[in-house]
Amino acid sequence: MAEKLGAQTVDMDAIQLIPLRGGRLLNYVGDDIYVDSEGKRFIDESKGVKAIAEAYLNLPDRVFWVITDSQSQKSLDLDAKLLAGSVHIADSVSEMAKKMHVSAKVLQKTLDRYNRFVEQGEDKDFGKKIFTQKIEKPPFYFG
Repeated sequence: MAEKLGAQTVDMDAIQLIPLRGGRLLNYVGDDIYVDSEGKRFIDESKGVKAIAEAYLNLPDRVFWVITDSQSQKSLDLDAKLLAGSVHIADSVSEMAKKMHVSAKVLQKTLDRYNRFVEQGEDKDFGKKIFTQKIEKPPFYFG
């Protein structure tokens, strides 16, 4: 848009898309998962920003959720995110699915599969190798 008005740009090839608008819950890898608008995982969550951005851009509606549970160490700005509404809390997977507008059955299946990968130490879907916990203990946090 600025270029159309005659502005000069510099280093635009070095710009990074960070697809996490405000719902990021943790400052470390291993305690959260990313699901699309259907409630299904779509990437190894330990990947770098560039890989996550590319996967995000390939989602049909460019919507995804970050999910963790009561066991994880949340970022220091959690209270502000809860007040702003970019992060939500649910006491069950069913309640979380309803608030996310996804199928509770699909979301539960996604969490169950992920938790099996944690137990096995192997992510058969995306090759994730960093696991620190299952995501199974309410309340659930998502943004």
